[in-house]
Amino acid sequence: GLGGSTIDQLLYRYPRMVRPWKPRALVLKVYNNDRDVNYSPDEIIFLQSRLLEWARTDFPGIKLYVCDAQPLLLEKNRKNTWYYHQKEYNELLEQYCARHDDTTMVWQSRIPDLYTNPEDVGDYSKVRDDLFVEDGVHFNKEGYEIYKNFWLRQLDDIL
Repeated sequence: GLGGSTIDQLLYRYPRMVRPWKPRALVLKVYNNDRDVNYSPDEIIFLQSRLLEWARTDFPGIKLYVCDAQPLLLEKNRKNTWYYHQKEYNELLEQYCARHDDTTMVWQSRIPDLYTNPEDVGDYSKVRDDLFVEDGVHFNKEGYEIYKNFWLRQLDDIL
């Protein structure tokens, strides 16, 4: 899995971090750090598609998993265009996946346990406050347990 950096950092590190492992699957989680450095949703998708093309070329038949914008407590309080950009990014990513049979869209924003009420699922502004540590970015123990179980279900076919 790749994440925790900006997409351009991941592209730079790809030859050292991915190629030597010869993976049969790749999980790519970007967006939040990219928005922090003011990449537009279009720019993120463009750079992300380059990395995915490299993986397809290097590892024919690889399974690709790409993630929508992850809900964060920190973003819940931002009063800017963050939500608009999340929606645009998710829509562009969904379109990308529809054009590539080898790519699966993983909807982190639709993890039911990240929300108190079922009708709130997918609404970034309604993510549970009690699942995050003080920085509003990282989960606490309960949040990571929910996230771990989510990923085990998502990747069941390759584990």
